[in-house]
Amino acid sequence: MQKNGHISEQELKQAASEPLPAAPNAQEKDLGYAHFVFDELSALAEAHGFTVGGKMRLYTYLSPAVQSALQAVAKAHSESDYSMMVLDTQTRGFKGCASSVGAIERLPGSLLKPLLAYAPAMEEGLLSPATPILDEKTNFNGYAPNNFDGKFHGYVSARDALASSLNVPAVKILESVGIQKAVSYLQKCGLCVDNDDCTLALALGGMKKGYTLSQLLSAYSIFANGGKYTRGAFIKKIEIDGA
Repeated sequence: MQKNGHISEQELKQAASEPLPAAPNAQEKDLGYAHFVFDELSALAEAHGFTVGGKMRLYTYLSPAVQSALQAVAKAHSESDYSMMVLDTQTRGFKGCASSVGAIERLPGSLLKPLLAYAPAMEEGLLSPATPILDEKTNFNGYAPNNFDGKFHGYVSARDALASSLNVPAVKILESVGIQKAVSYLQKCGLCVDNDDCTLALALGGMKKGYTLSQLLSAYSIFANGGKYTRGAFIKKIEIDGA
C-alpha cells in the first residue's frame, strides 16, 4: 500500500509495529446479521436506483432469540470458521445468522441430490419413494462413483437411498432424468450451473464454484412451500424519508 501511494511511510511503520490480534474481535462477529443486511441493502439500491443514506428505516426478519442462540454456538466453536443461518420457510426471511467467513461459496456436495436428482425425477413421474434402485458398482462411461462407506447395498428404495445419501442411485436417477432437464429445475430454484459442470458428477455436488449458504437455504425452502421458490431475504421493508 505504501509502495502504491495509499499510505505514508510513517503509517507503514506504525502498522508494522502493531501486533496482530490473537483472536477475532467478538464485537465484529456480533455484527454478522447487520453485515448481511447491509450487503442486501446495497444490492437493492443498485438494482432499483436509490441512494443509501438520509432518512432511511429498515425492517428485518431478525429474531433476537434465534440470533442469540446462533451467537452462543459460534462462541462455543470460535476456534474454527463457521457459517450458520436460520430461514423461516413461511416468510422466506432469515431470522438469524452467524458467520466468520461472510457469504462464501462452497461446493454443495450431497445437498444437491434432493434438488437435482430426486425431486426432478418425482416431478417428471420417473420415481416414487418406494421405487427400487440397484446400488452396485457402475461405470458411467468412465465415471465410477463409490459410496462414502465403500460398500454397495443392492436393491434399495429411493427413500432409503436418499436417507443414506447413496451415490450410485443418485447418479442413476440424474442419468434417467437427463442432465439438462435436471439443471433446469435447479435454475428454477435460483441455482445456476455452468455448462462445464453439466456432467453426472453434478449429482454428488461436483462442480467448480458452488453456492452460498443463503442460496442453498432458499432453494430448499421449496420443499416446505409446494415447490414454489422465493429467494430468502434479510430485509422485510424499507422506508425512505418516511415513504
